[in-house]
Amino acid sequence: MLSASLTCPSCGAADTRAARLRWNDLPMLVLARRAQRCRQCRKRFYAGATVPVAAPVKNKRDRRFHLTPATRRRVVELALLAGMAMLFYVFLHYITQEHSSGGGDGACAPVSHSTAWDRFA
Repeated sequence: MLSASLTCPSCGAADTRAARLRWNDLPMLVLARRAQRCRQCRKRFYAGATVPVAAPVKNKRDRRFHLTPATRRRVVELALLAGMAMLFYVFLHYITQEHSSGGGDGACAPVSHSTAWDRFA
């Protein structure tokens, strides 16, 4: 649920509306932040969900690792970045593979490369 009293960070006006979604808004949606647009200065900004935060209860038996919202957001951003880097690596690996021009039907067959282990076989 978005806060009822959203104010524009540029001009401070309270007259805002939900902005149209773009493809680059997806990481912010994962972080529960929606794009907003100020009706006065027309600037676009992100507003987060407001969740009432209760005071933490300290319990000696509770030894779980707790993250602050800022740290949790950073972990999600790094996980998304790592996933995109892995996809990019797989894509580069695929397009840089050598292919032989085999039977002329347009199909590519991978070229076999000898390795150091082949000498011992």
